[in-house]
Amino acid sequence: MVGCDEFMSQAWGCRRYVHNWMNFSEVYRERVVIKVSATFEGTKAASKLVDSGVRVCLTVCYSSFYQVVIAAGLGAEYVDK
Repeated sequence: MVGCDEFMSQAWGCRRYVHNWMNFSEVYRERVVIKVSATFEGTKAASKLVDSGVRVCLTVCYSSFYQVVIAAGLGAEYVDK
């Protein structure tokens, strides 16, 4: 990750893979951002990730106002449309 300030990786599978995303981001926790879909299951997974210190971007945002409020409540750093 030389010369890279940030690396974003799209997540899939939500709850089942939370531990994999935590392990993936562990080496460069301050630089890795995990992109999680802003679905019901995705926000539950994102909450666990944020609580564990993983940086999160909620994606597939259809209702900007409500999903941004949810993202802020979870502690996500980004929201991606």
